[in-house]
Amino acid sequence: MISLSITVILLFVIYFIQKMNPFVAGLLAVVPIKIFGTALMSMESGGKESLLVATKGMLIGQFVWGLILAAGYLLLRKY
Repeated sequence: MISLSITVILLFVIYFIQKMNPFVAGLLAVVPIKIFGTALMSMESGGKESLLVATKGMLIGQFVWGLILAAGYLLLRKY
């Protein structure tokens, strides 16, 4: 429940920051929600071992989604 509350609060913060600085909002959207939300949920449900597995998945996912975001960015710049 704590992780859900933090995620909702961060979404509201990101919404208001988006109007002032989209770059910072993009950074906040990726980092805290993914890392804090997943870490808290993993710790709540399975402790340290679950957190280690989730962290490994986040690292792999970050790399894969990073490639997808880079391709999308390049496509947007082209068109």
